[in-house]
Parts: sequence; C-alpha cells; structure tokens
Amino acid sequence: MTNPESSDLHQAFQSVDLFKFLKAEELETLEKIVRLRNYRSGQKIIQEFDRGMELFVIVSGSVKISTEDVEGREIIVSIAYPSDFFGEIALLDDDTRSATVTAIEPTTVLSIEKNDFLRFFVAYPEFALRMLAVMGQRIRKTDEKLIHMAFADSFAKIARTLLTIYEKEGVQSNGSLPYIHDRFTRQELASLSGVSRETVSRSLGAFIQAELIRIADNRIYILNENKLRRESLGSFS
Repeated sequence: MTNPESSDLHQAFQSVDLFKFLKAEELETLEKIVRLRNYRSGQKIIQEFDRGMELFVIVSGSVKISTEDVEGREIIVSIAYPSDFFGEIALLDDDTRSATVTAIEPTTVLSIEKNDFLRFFVAYPEFALRMLAVMGQRIRKTDEKLIHMAFADSFAKIARTLLTIYEKEGVQSNGSLPYIHDRFTRQELASLSGVSRETVSRSLGAFIQAELIRIADNRIYILNENKLRRESLGSFS
C-alpha cells in the first residue's frame, strides 16, 4: 500500500488530538511513515496474542477492544473513538497483543510500523511525553472502572456504561432530548458493564420505569442525566 495524497494525511492529522500540536518538521516526518487504512464493520484490526508490529490511531469510526474468558466468551474491555490510539503496548514491551480490536462501524485509522514509531518516539520527546500522558490517563480510567466494577451494584454499573457511551457519542440538538444510538447488543452492554445480559434488560427496564431513559427508534434517550449520574454512584431508588 502506498501513502495517500498529502492533503488526505493533513486532514487526518488535524482530526487527531495527538497530532494537532506537532510542529511542521514533525508533521513532515510523520507524513512519510504513516498509512491510512480503512476497515469495514466487524473486521478485526488486531488479534489477541499476535505479534505487535503497528500502532493505530483512529481518524473516524469506532472499535471495540476485547478479550475472551476461559470459556471463550467475549469480554469487551472498552470502546475506542476518533483520536484514540491502540496497539502501542506490544510495541513498547515487545510482547504479543494483549487484546483483540474490531471495527464496530466503518473505521479509518492511521497506522505506523513499529520501527518507524520507535524512531519517531525517541526523536521527538515532546510528542513522547504527550503520548505517555494520554496513556497515564487511560490507566487511571481503567483503574477507576475496575474499582467501580468491584464494588458497585448492577444498576450503577449499567448507568456508568450508558454515561460513558453518551460522553463519547451522545447527540443533542436544539430543542430535542439528548440520546445515544442503541447500536450495542444487550450482550455487548453486559460485557462492557461486567454483568449478565438478563441484568442489563432488567436494569434498563427499571431506568425506563423511573423515567431516567426512554428507548425508541433505535435510540436511548437520556431523560434525566443528573439522576442517571447519581445512579452510577449507587444511589438508585
């Protein structure tokens, strides 16, 4: 695959937070080592336990990051969106991929091969520090999620999942209720929340009855965001 036109790359760089503040020299170097790749919905980008040879940065679309339990059931660790990057761990520790990454809608990514990435990482320390800061924030959020999943009840777990999705892809136009697209299966919501599918259905029903949400037209409308946030802290009644 050859590099796309410079205008396409420049547009992609401007859409990615990690690259927005790069200097002209850094962008010039980056342009020589990145490739634009397109994936269809359901296509795997990374397979767990494969050798890691590329870093990926999402330009558009979204992906799910998942692993499997001992019985082969999918566990969704997180959803990644534009400006998020993935695949860096296997490049930095020279180990195999720690998770599978799958496009959940048509998705465009920038890819950088391992050796090119490591040279760029070393050559431009400001970029390296910015990337490490993002990685640190991600670890912090993962720790918070693990603590929440260990101690929160099922209502709080599902409320947190809905709010996390809403913060990333929520839609709100003038005069209309905010909503998220109801595009995740109940099993996927269960996996993201660390509960069973039946618990998701029961909890969503309870949220509807309490007028926290409404589900219609393939959308989950957020009727009372403040109360839903309180529920995510474990105060549902």
